[in-house]
Amino acid sequence: MVVDRFTKFVLGVIAFSLCLNALSPWLSPTSANANDDFAIERAIGNITKEINRVADNIGQLVEIEAERLELEIRATRPALK
Repeated sequence: MVVDRFTKFVLGVIAFSLCLNALSPWLSPTSANANDDFAIERAIGNITKEINRVADNIGQLVEIEAERLELEIRATRPALK
């Protein structure tokens, strides 16, 4: 039967085309984009800003603790006459 052979042939071509379509990423993968340097630099800049902000806060805490310690030492010394 000619119709059955034709139908099998068409379905075979469709199946083969679908397989090629599904396998195309493995047969010819797209090249990786290496243009993410700007995003990486921006992220590193943000990290650097936050590290500097944390360092400033730590510096302020150290100053506050030094002042507190100095006041505590002055309060515990006997008054000189």
